Amino acid sequence: MPLTQHEFELRKAALERIERGLLPRQIPKTVWAGRGSGQPCSLCDQPIGGSEMEYELADGDGASARGRTVRLHLQCHALWQLVAL
Repeated sequence: MPLTQHEFELRKAALERIERGLLPRQIPKTVWAGRGSGQPCSLCDQPIGGSEMEYELADGDGASARGRTVRLHLQCHALWQLVAL
């Protein structure tokens, strides 16, 4: 199924943030998922609400982005995985 315009824009943003070092280039071996914490998503910058799933990438294996915790919405996580190595 082709990407929607919004998904295409998020994919493009993921590529740009990877290049700028704001998102990791590699998919980590460990990812935690749970209820949203209200913190902003590392891809779309929107808060991840308590009714949403939040994915947090494990530090190590090239998964950190300049020492920051990477948090992603479900959709943002999936689109980031499409462009990560």
